[in-house]
Amino acid sequence: MLGKSYESEPEYLNACHKKRENHNTKIETRFSMHEKTVILLGMSDWTFLTNYAHVVICLARDPDARLRDVAEQVGITERATQRIVHDLVEEGFIKVEKNGRRNSYKIIKSKHLRHQIERHCRLVDLIEFLKPVEKEGTQSS
Repeated sequence: MLGKSYESEPEYLNACHKKRENHNTKIETRFSMHEKTVILLGMSDWTFLTNYAHVVICLARDPDARLRDVAEQVGITERATQRIVHDLVEEGFIKVEKNGRRNSYKIIKSKHLRHQIERHCRLVDLIEFLKPVEKEGTQSS
């Protein structure tokens, strides 16, 4: 595991002090229903895909997902997820359909990716590429 949890205030303050001494670390705060946990992570915690890609992948896998659940899967706040979905709707990558009090998200798979390096690819290419690997002996739906 790359991070260490600090559940007491003295441990947290000590971690903050060490952070100032070593600029190659950052502090991530996570809240649970019962307690605040601070995790000290190394700066090497990066991924190849952006949070936008992560949100699209989550919604492609579960179009009826609550944004709170998507945020938890991606590791960002619910508000950040809402901003990302808003941007994706504005650019035509996602359509939101109301189902009573819930939303359903339709991914517009024919849209081309935005960056010049990947503009030749469509959203469906990314989604298919990142589709979960099926275990041997299971059938796809």
